[in-house]
Amino acid sequence: MSSSSSNRPAWKPLIVCPDPGLCAAVRTALEELGYRDYAHLLQYPRPETAGSLVERHQANVVFLDVGSNPETALQLLGMLSGARPMVALNSGHDAEAILRCLRRGAAEFVSDPVTAGQVQEVLERLARSRSSTEPLKLAAVYAVVPGKPGSGASTLAVHLALEFGRRSSGRVLLADFDLLAGTVGFLLKIKSDFHIENAAEDIRRMDQDLWQKLVTRCHGVDVLPAPETPSRADLAPAEAEAILAFCRERYDVMILDTAGAALPATLAVALAADVVLLATTSDMPALYAAARSMARLEAGGLARNRVQAVVNRRRAGGLSEPDLAAALRLDISALLPEDGLPLERALLEGRGAPLDSPFGRGVASLVRRLRGGDEPPPRRPSLLGLLLPHRRTAGSI
Repeated sequence: MSSSSSNRPAWKPLIVCPDPGLCAAVRTALEELGYRDYAHLLQYPRPETAGSLVERHQANVVFLDVGSNPETALQLLGMLSGARPMVALNSGHDAEAILRCLRRGAAEFVSDPVTAGQVQEVLERLARSRSSTEPLKLAAVYAVVPGKPGSGASTLAVHLALEFGRRSSGRVLLADFDLLAGTVGFLLKIKSDFHIENAAEDIRRMDQDLWQKLVTRCHGVDVLPAPETPSRADLAPAEAEAILAFCRERYDVMILDTAGAALPATLAVALAADVVLLATTSDMPALYAAARSMARLEAGGLARNRVQAVVNRRRAGGLSEPDLAAALRLDISALLPEDGLPLERALLEGRGAPLDSPFGRGVASLVRRLRGGDEPPPRRPSLLGLLLPHRRTAGSI
């Protein structure tokens, strides 16, 4: 079977498929359709190199095996979708697997046995859906994870959202995934009958009209609060993924306030985020707890280089930035000073810290860095790193 249509899109596929038999079937199908200019990988690339690898091959469609290692594949799918169509490959026809792939950004799904006809239909649907040569623009997603309770993660998430909203003409979403604490609504003095549990319950029938009834507009930002009286401790990971998949095409920036690293939904949110900000204070117990939280996230499949630390309530004369970075083994994105009375007064009034306050200036600097205006400082070695374990073993988290 061959395809010789002169107006056929110039597809340049990349196959990422550790399953040799499935990879061979896709290659055979592409060659029967006349596609010879393709590349294939028999192992998953590291997350930090995946984007550059796709660019190096100049691929404009990626066939990704999601069955050999689902967690790794879903992480790659979330990272690579948007810039080019992603086609999920699986050896079986699993409805739940299909749904998870679609939520992470897959455009199409191909299951074994792979045939040239099946691949041709997929490529034709992709060609019809390409309304322009511009890639789909997805929101930049920042997940804020507390190293331990009381680390100021929710305060950080609120101020990040307000600062992004102040600096950008695009749409900003602040979502509270910490069902039990519900701090975002408290800090912004939001009283709403609708919340993130409603979004999870209605996500299968969600549309723009329903979504606008769920969010509350506050200081130029859409806020999806946690319920005042939660019916459960956490969302299911699939619910969190579905909410993010719906929102990512509708916003320019998403700030996600999460509960502790031990909860499954927090890991799902962290894996879907572009950048994870681990919030901690600078005292030794908090640093130790933050290192354990990082180890838990890493054990769940989150690459360490996607996480940056934010140190809250830092006092003059405390640990130096190199010492803090060595203790956490993370880049430090911001050192936010203790700013007691001005910050407390602002939060009591349901607004952000003054822009000219030390905390306000620190958040503004962090947002500039996240937007690409500054690079995180290099990590330097310190003897303080010996205080926290560098090697994770079973049971250590």
